[in-house]
Amino acid sequence: MSFFPEGVATPRPKSLTVLTNPRCDLCKYCKTANTPVQPPRGTGKMMVVGEYPDTTADLTGKPLSGGGLSLLSSVLSRAGLSMDDVVYVNALACRPDVKNGEKDLGAAVGHCRPTVWDAVKAYKPKVIVPMGDLAVKSLLAPFRAPGDNMAATRWAGYQIPLAELKAWVCPTLSPAAAHLRANLEVKKSRVYSVLIERHLKGAVALLKKE
Repeated sequence: MSFFPEGVATPRPKSLTVLTNPRCDLCKYCKTANTPVQPPRGTGKMMVVGEYPDTTADLTGKPLSGGGLSLLSSVLSRAGLSMDDVVYVNALACRPDVKNGEKDLGAAVGHCRPTVWDAVKAYKPKVIVPMGDLAVKSLLAPFRAPGDNMAATRWAGYQIPLAELKAWVCPTLSPAAAHLRANLEVKKSRVYSVLIERHLKGAVALLKKE
């Protein structure tokens, strides 16, 4: 079945060859982050797109830290990869100021999207795994109708061949969210972890077919 719903025109993003980052400072997070505009990390033909650096990641200059990093590392290990085998980039290159809530993060994703797509151009991954709502929105929203549901819970488990990105896009849930739920709902956290592992293994299988 086509990724694009029947009867809905396919929105097309600007050509990847002309994308720069003129909107980088529109959200102002680069002015409040300790480590602004964090670059992609790692190498390989799989790219993992997270949501944004948390407080510890921002202080240490790393894109991912804590429980989210531990969960992702262990899941990748069971899938036959390590963090050194993937390129990691966040949908938001700077830690956002979320003291007033996260209602403005959707706009920030749009401002930061050129950074993510520049990374896709530079690294040329065969498989891209957006993890969490903001990452899914960063990768898929330009190809969907305005107002479409971009929640990770909707798209998790799909394997979408996007010719525009020359890659398979395999969304899953956020490892940081799974870790957070571990402190709230043990059973739901385990379900999240199992689903993330299943989706990542599927993405690795696609990678090995290439």
